[in-house]
Amino acid sequence: MKIILVIAALFFCSILYAQQKTLTGVVTNKDSETPLIGATVKSNEGTVQTDTSGRFSIPVKFDDIITFTYVGMQPFNYKYRGERGPISISLSNSSDNLSEIVVTGYESQRKVDLTGSVAVVKLSDIQDIPNNNPMQALQGRVPGLYVSPNGGDPSGNNNTIAIRGFNTLGFTSPLYVIDGVSTIDPSVFQSLSPSSIENIQILKDASSESIYGSRASNGVIIVTTKQGAKGKVRIQFDNNITQEKYVTRTNVLNGQGLGKAIWQAAINDGDNPNSVTTLYSYVSSTGTNGNQVLQKVNITPYLGGDSAEPAANTDWQNVMFKPGIITSNSLTISTGSDNSSLLINLNYLNNSGLIVDNN
Repeated sequence: MKIILVIAALFFCSILYAQQKTLTGVVTNKDSETPLIGATVKSNEGTVQTDTSGRFSIPVKFDDIITFTYVGMQPFNYKYRGERGPISISLSNSSDNLSEIVVTGYESQRKVDLTGSVAVVKLSDIQDIPNNNPMQALQGRVPGLYVSPNGGDPSGNNNTIAIRGFNTLGFTSPLYVIDGVSTIDPSVFQSLSPSSIENIQILKDASSESIYGSRASNGVIIVTTKQGAKGKVRIQFDNNITQEKYVTRTNVLNGQGLGKAIWQAAINDGDNPNSVTTLYSYVSSTGTNGNQVLQKVNITPYLGGDSAEPAANTDWQNVMFKPGIITSNSLTISTGSDNSSLLINLNYLNNSGLIVDNN
């Protein structure tokens, strides 16, 4: 009998532990002791974010591992052991990226020591983009950086970059420093293959003028290309195939639908439908309530009676647009010695385009 009671008690306890409960608490910055707004709190039962006071409420179960994360902070794991709460969680600042070395001109600095506005682009984010234009690949990757189309060139080779907005003189091109050589010609930067670039750093504030002069008034883009390493010849081949589709479609009427719309418009205006258009002829009758009822829509075989212009029932979106296939191949060969280095990069890009015969 005692064994049965013990088993029943253990079973009852397991049910209690398996029941879902709600845990509440507050998340703060360990250094400033201020609440963290928008911190992410995640358990096995769901994910929530802290409110303007740093408070949260999340469903949990016994032995759940609750993860607290916030941008720029070290994540923290908390094991729920049935506490009724509220609990207090303090997150510490993350220094993982502060030791990163950033080139700002004639010197290299740790990121933690920088006082100006500098953006470092992760090459892993843009190397998989099927695009041989690094300028277009930067679009949307750097806050405040805008790629401005110029001339309507579909290849994008005439685009320019604006880092510090648009000025009244109309010249917004930044200074490009590629392997120590400076230029204001954006085509030099655009001619580089993304797979041959080691890193890209962008100086966005006016302090860059003290290093590069007045040419840096629109910002500076510092590009370092890959170099051949000492040792054996290294060969790397990258392939990327992507399909794009025309998705912004407009619902249009077919031939019969357009004919019905014209007929109804004429009836609403009190006109004779057969006299308002030469595209259609109609057969209608008078209903029991005296209203006209459309019986049949006849499509005129030729427009204006010209046999060279037959009537059509075509959705031109289906005719003009097709899936676009983008194929990007890159071959890199590199080697080096104690005195020199060599890197050769060959790139092939083919974009079939979304419009027929527009590659």
